[in-house]
Amino acid sequence: MGEKFFYTREEMYEIYPYLEVLEKAVSTLPEDAVVVELGCWSGKATCAMLFASKAGHKIVAIDHFGGTDNAVERSHFDVMREKLGEVGFDSPKDLFLESVKNVPGRGQVFLNEDDFDNAAGSFPPESIDMIFIDGNHVSAMHDMLVWVPRVKKGGRVFVHDVNCPHFTVAEEFQIFCEYYGFDWDMDYDLGCFTK
Repeated sequence: MGEKFFYTREEMYEIYPYLEVLEKAVSTLPEDAVVVELGCWSGKATCAMLFASKAGHKIVAIDHFGGTDNAVERSHFDVMREKLGEVGFDSPKDLFLESVKNVPGRGQVFLNEDDFDNAAGSFPPESIDMIFIDGNHVSAMHDMLVWVPRVKKGGRVFVHDVNCPHFTVAEEFQIFCEYYGFDWDMDYDLGCFTK
């Protein structure tokens, strides 16, 4: 597999097992579901969710593609940008667009190239069936406070990297769930709960 940027579905799930969790979650959503992804970057999770999408599903991927000011993440993003250039992509956005156009899902993907706070204005309270939060890993609490109210009662919330020791996501996720009384669980490196 090495340094390539396109993988088969099986390879993706072997490398990133949480993607199968997201795919299964989308497969259980109603026909007219709205799914939001905060931090789509190269499109791995978007593709996994699109695999299971139904004709009426809308998957809204939100990312400004600028990375973050977090030193650990910034270093990772800089390396990835360099590798993207070596294989002919000008930006992570180009890789995202190329990735999702080849997925045989039946839903529609909409890219919102914006920051999360600005994009939140397009989603009224309780308008989202499922959200996957994978943005700035040192401000997960902020993203949850802004976006979880936009998830419908009974909707699903997934937060990535809840078990990563380099960030505060785990602590923020647990504090958020305990404060608001959500019964949470872990599935690979996803924290998840039903609102």
